[in-house]
Amino acid sequence: MRRLINTISIASIIILLPSCASMYLSKGKEDFGNLKYKAAIESLERSVEKKPNTEASTLLARAYAQTHQPVAAVYEFEKIKTDPAFNDDLKLEYASALLGSKKYEEALTISNGILSRDPGNQIAQSIKISANRVDRMKRDSSLYQIESFSVKGIKTCLLYTSPSPRDLST
Repeated sequence: MRRLINTISIASIIILLPSCASMYLSKGKEDFGNLKYKAAIESLERSVEKKPNTEASTLLARAYAQTHQPVAAVYEFEKIKTDPAFNDDLKLEYASALLGSKKYEEALTISNGILSRDPGNQIAQSIKISANRVDRMKRDSSLYQIESFSVKGIKTCLLYTSPSPRDLST
């Protein structure tokens, strides 16, 4: 008798588990559509946990992006980036999350790919400009050195100095 009850319990869990996932997915979709991103994240995380699927991961990635959690968004986007439904709009959202995660080269690669197919895509152009500006800033800031110096009454003081022309020639 006990064995029968255990078997029925396990069978009901197996049967109900996917329906729980779809219930969480439905709730997550509703919350996402109503711009309740934090609530959507909770439901979609549960849906993905119960039964991983592309739709839930896509919405979860987008909800993370909307709540300024680019690292989590990138993680979810990477789960679905090989799916045929991963279109240019999703790629742009992914590239934007990559920018927020400081993965500028990857974001630039995606935007360049989209621009090769659609040169007028303003979002891809914007991502490309942002990634290039960061790259220029990094190169420019490497031209400066930080030197400490003493000022009476101040514990720490830093001076930014540009290199001499001699340093630039190397």
